[in-house]
Amino acid sequence: MESRERKKRGVSEGTRYLAAARVVQVDKQQLRVRLEDDCVVPAALATLVPYQARLNDELLVIRRGGEYFAIGVLRGRGTLRSEYHGDFHLSSLSGSLGVRAQSTLSVAAPEVELQAHQHIGFASERSVKRCERFEQGARAGWVVKAGQQVESIRTRWFRKARRVVIKVARAARFNGKTVRLG
Repeated sequence: MESRERKKRGVSEGTRYLAAARVVQVDKQQLRVRLEDDCVVPAALATLVPYQARLNDELLVIRRGGEYFAIGVLRGRGTLRSEYHGDFHLSSLSGSLGVRAQSTLSVAAPEVELQAHQHIGFASERSVKRCERFEQGARAGWVVKAGQQVESIRTRWFRKARRVVIKVARAARFNGKTVRLG
């Protein structure tokens, strides 16, 4: 039936096809797309990056040997998802690598390590750290520049140093049952 309808519209079985198509049905890797001539055909997703199409996405579709394949995303709202067993490396060999999100960027792993040979910069309106145990250290120096810094420690605050200098422009206040100096 489908091939008879296609022949009637002037597209024979041997004709190659390359054009945009709109997703009308999604079922795992198999899609149904509406071609420019309004025919709805099944199309296998064959994009370079694993893509989870959504209804009304506009895909680039080819036809080979009587089958249709979606080989690109022209306009989409679907999800790119890459899952692999083993290591996965993402690199920019001669330039920058940027990651940008409209709402949330989340990283989940048993261990996260950030390394920079020269500088790591963080900029945000608000930063929150929640940890079971938190350690900070620096070989040469540690500088905190802030308009205001508030630390709230529930049980014990301990700092160890060879030399401590506290400079206060106006007033310093120490509140506690016992304050020991010296």
